[in-house]
Amino acid sequence: MFKKKGFWIILAVVILLGAGAYAFYNYKATSVQAQSTETPVQTATAFIGSLVISANGMGTVVPQKEASVGFYSAGTIAEILVNVGDKVEEGDVLARQGDTEELELAVTTAELELKTAKNTQQDLYDNLEADRADAQLAVYTAQIALDDAKEARAQLDYGRCDDDIVEDYYGKWVRARDHYDNIKDNKVAESVLQEAESNLEAAWANYSYCMTPRSDTEIGEADATVAVAQVTLLTAQNDLEKLSDGPDPDDVSQAEADVATAEYNLKIANKALEGATIVAPFGGTVMSIDANEGDTVSAAFITIDQLTPAKLEIYLDETDLNAIGVGYEVEVIFDALEDQTFIGHVTLVYPGLTSQGNSSVVSAEVTLDEDSYSKPQDLPTGLSASVEVIGSRAENVVLVPVEALRDLGDGQYAVFVMENGDPVMRQVEVGIMDYTYAEIVSGLQAGEVVTTGIVETN
Repeated sequence: MFKKKGFWIILAVVILLGAGAYAFYNYKATSVQAQSTETPVQTATAFIGSLVISANGMGTVVPQKEASVGFYSAGTIAEILVNVGDKVEEGDVLARQGDTEELELAVTTAELELKTAKNTQQDLYDNLEADRADAQLAVYTAQIALDDAKEARAQLDYGRCDDDIVEDYYGKWVRARDHYDNIKDNKVAESVLQEAESNLEAAWANYSYCMTPRSDTEIGEADATVAVAQVTLLTAQNDLEKLSDGPDPDDVSQAEADVATAEYNLKIANKALEGATIVAPFGGTVMSIDANEGDTVSAAFITIDQLTPAKLEIYLDETDLNAIGVGYEVEVIFDALEDQTFIGHVTLVYPGLTSQGNSSVVSAEVTLDEDSYSKPQDLPTGLSASVEVIGSRAENVVLVPVEALRDLGDGQYAVFVMENGDPVMRQVEVGIMDYTYAEIVSGLQAGEVVTTGIVETN
C-alpha cells in the first residue's frame, strides 16, 4: 500500500542478514555434520543480535496548532505589521483596523447605558419608602372614590329629589302657571310676557326632573363606576402589598434584565474595539496573508501555524492496528531528507479507521523529539515521510530462529539443544519475536546449537 514499505522490508532483511551471518555459517556446518547421524536434523546456533518489532507506514507534517484570525467586526485594514514567514510570539500585534471612532463611541454609549440601568436598579431600593407612601396614598384615594361611587349608586334607588324639593318645585310651577295665565290675555309688554313664559318652562322642567324615574342607562353607568372603583382599589392594594417586603418583584426583575442586557452590550462593544487590533493567539509562523492594507474585510485573513515541535499525521495499514499505541517510538525518514532519521513518539491514535483510496488505515499523530534533529530546523507542513512505528525492541540479546521453538502452551516454550550430538529438550523464557527470530531471555546462551527441524532425505 505504502510506497516506502518495500524499502523498510529490504532494510530489515539486510540488517538481519548481517546480524545472522555467523548463525548461517554455523547452521551450514552443523547441518552437514548432522547428516552423519542416524536421524539427520537441521540446526542453528544461538547468537547475539538485535530484534525490532515494527509497523511501516506513511506520514505528513502538520502544524501543532493552526489559527486564522481577523477583525472582530468588518472594517478597513489600516496596517499589516507582519509578512508571510515571520515568526511571532503570543500577543504580538499582527494588524490594525482603521476608522475606530465608531467603535469607541459604541463603547462609551454602552458604558452610559449600563450606568443608567444600574442607577435605575438602585433607585428601586433608595426610593422604597417614597414608593410605599405613594402606594398608601393611592389606596386611600381609591377607597374614597369607591365610597363615593357606592353612595351615588345608592341614591338611584330613591327619587331624584327630596320631598321638600318636590313640593317646592311644584309650588313654583303652580305660581308661575297662574301668573302666566293672568297676564297672557292682558295687554302687557311683550318682554313681560316672554319672561313669564320662561319662568313657567323652567319651573316645569325642575318639577318634571324630580318626577322622572331613573333610566337603565343611569343605573348601568353608576354600576360601572362602582366596578371600576373596586378594581382601582384592588390594584392599589396589590401594589402596596408588593412593597411590603421590598421593591416590586416585577420591577426588580425588569431592572436586573436591563442591567444584564447593558452588560452584554458593553462586552460586545469592548470586543469589537479590542478586535480592531489583531494579535497572535500563540507563538508560531505566519503562513498566509489574504488581504492588503486598505482592503475592507469581514473574515479572517491571516493564518498562523505553530510548527514546533514538529507533528505528523501518520497512516498504517489496518492490519497493524495492534502494532501502535500512545507512547510508541517512531522512526521517520522524510522523502526530501533521506539522509536523516528523526525520532518521535505517538501522542494520539484515532479511534476510527480512515479511508485512503480503496483501503482502510489506522491514523495517528506523532510528535518529533527535538533533540533527534541533526540541526534546528522548521519542517514545512505537507512534507511527506516514511515511518516505522516501533512496537518493541531488543538489543544485544540471544536470538534463535522461530523454527527452533516448541510451544508448550500457556506461554511456555522449549528448544532442543544439541548435547554430545543428541538433541536434549530445554525449557526457555522467550521475549519478543517476529516471523524470523525469537529473543531468548533465559535458558540458552549464545553459541549453543539448537534444532530447527528434520532434514528431508530421499
